[in-house]
Amino acid sequence: MTILQSNDDGFWQQMECRPDYAAFLAHFDGFKNYRLISPEIWARWEEVNCKFESDAAFWLRMERQPDLQALIGRYGGYPRISPETWARWDEVKEMFQARRRQVE
Repeated sequence: MTILQSNDDGFWQQMECRPDYAAFLAHFDGFKNYRLISPEIWARWEEVNCKFESDAAFWLRMERQPDLQALIGRYGGYPRISPETWARWDEVKEMFQARRRQVE
């Protein structure tokens, strides 16, 4: 089983300007081979993603408009999201829905 890796500097420069989880997976054929992406690549994705937007800024954005795809992209897929992060997501989503119900 081959582990997918990349030293493509152009790709990483593009990701640093605007992280895009779908483009990341497509680059590594991750849609089909998600589990073959090397731990080093996942670490680089996390570094690029967190450099682009701080954790505090990310959660503030989620409080304004929850976005499940953004959550999945930030953490690198469902299996990589911790139970604590899911709990925070549920809290943010519930607060958003409560505010929305007040407006309606």
